[in-house]
Amino acid sequence: MTESQLNALRRERSRLLDAWRVADGSNKMAILVRIGDIDEELGKYTDKAAEKAARPRRFFR
Repeated sequence: MTESQLNALRRERSRLLDAWRVADGSNKMAILVRIGDIDEELGKYTDKAAEKAARPRRFFR
């Protein structure tokens, strides 16, 4: 997934959070489900990038 696609998902998630704040009860659950789907997609790609970038810390005395 390209960086622009990831940014689009992040923007959509942000808009959905704003919509969730003003939604009534029946719509809130549908919005939360979509936010969960977006979080899963973002997690797949950001975890891979974080694994590549992260190195174990070494502490010396």
